[in-house]
Amino acid sequence: MKRVIAGLVLQMSLSSLALASGADRNPILCVRDMGPWGFASKCTCVEGYTYKKELGYCVETATWDPKPVTVEGILRTEVVAAGGETTGFGVEVDGQITDLVLKTVDKQGFKDYDGRTIAVQGDSVVLPAIEPHGDKGWVAIIVKDIHIVK
Repeated sequence: MKRVIAGLVLQMSLSSLALASGADRNPILCVRDMGPWGFASKCTCVEGYTYKKELGYCVETATWDPKPVTVEGILRTEVVAAGGETTGFGVEVDGQITDLVLKTVDKQGFKDYDGRTIAVQGDSVVLPAIEPHGDKGWVAIIVKDIHIVK
């Protein structure tokens, strides 16, 4: 019983520390499964935040504003960025690369198709930035459908 109480006190202290340090994106409590996006399928967040299973973290509910998009462009499978602000996958259109948030099965299925033309349908979102981008963040597409065009 003492271990359980000590564990709860430690967990509460760590949660308070995370809140004090501005780590509101960190889920508080998650189910122990692995969803199709590679993260827990359900988590709870601090007030004012909503868990996004596609991203594996909490987003500010008031500013979360996904926009439906359809894009055709060149698949890029080894995208890198300063500060780690990339998913590793992107679609290049007119020389600009937009990150793609893919399900685990799509990451595995499309990793060998770099340079091929793809069509993507999903939601364009602005993700919180690690590096300073003003208050803009970085744009990514949460992919609902992806396929090779040619």
